[in-house]
Amino acid sequence: MNFIINIIKKYNKPLSIKFFNNTNVFIYNLFNFFYKKTIFTRKNLNLIEDFIDNGYQKLDSIPEDTINKINALIKKQSPNNLHNPLFRYEINSEIENIVKGMIKDNFPKVINEIEECYRASMKLSYVRINRNHGYEDDKERFSNYFHTDGYVFTLIKFFINLHEVTEKHGPLELIDQKSAKKFLKNNYKTNEFRIFLDKDNNETGAFKNTGKKGSVLIARTPELLHRATKPRLNFFRDMLF
Repeated sequence: MNFIINIIKKYNKPLSIKFFNNTNVFIYNLFNFFYKKTIFTRKNLNLIEDFIDNGYQKLDSIPEDTINKINALIKKQSPNNLHNPLFRYEINSEIENIVKGMIKDNFPKVINEIEECYRASMKLSYVRINRNHGYEDDKERFSNYFHTDGYVFTLIKFFINLHEVTEKHGPLELIDQKSAKKFLKNNYKTNEFRIFLDKDNNETGAFKNTGKKGSVLIARTPELLHRATKPRLNFFRDMLF
């Protein structure tokens, strides 16, 4: 058994690259594979067909008045420190209550379909709001290298724009599963956990999560390569996760 474990550890990343076209832990990918084969069911899809088939999908937007309430609260936290490329807002009880109400008002049917497919109940495990600022160097400041989240595919992220997001604001990018093999062949270097593209190359063929204030994206980030692109200098992106 130890021999098998050592082999898996040694070839963990290459095995994931070869068989699953992502950089997640191989055992997590195996869990996902067998979950889909034995537990997961694809039925009664009216709202999340693209999410189930491709791993990500845009949903109906959140009403502007709800977003404005959140923005009014986070504005008090003075996020405009340009020397800190990543500002993480404090999630106080007021924000938490607004988010819980947002879920009840906007996502019950979506959640019901997801629960039916996964044959499990969903739980709100965390809430986070980040501000990403533009900066000059090429260092990783806020997950701006391509990666997959180190967790099983039961982790589902909702990304909600707190203002209009264009390419100058540094949108999230996702490599869809059909394009991942070619992308990794062209960009992956041995034993990398995160994939850095020279000169912040934006010609990746990736889906770019641009959109209006209140725009919603759901994604299985443990399966899809993704990154937060850098905003241009003097621009920022506020995102509710």
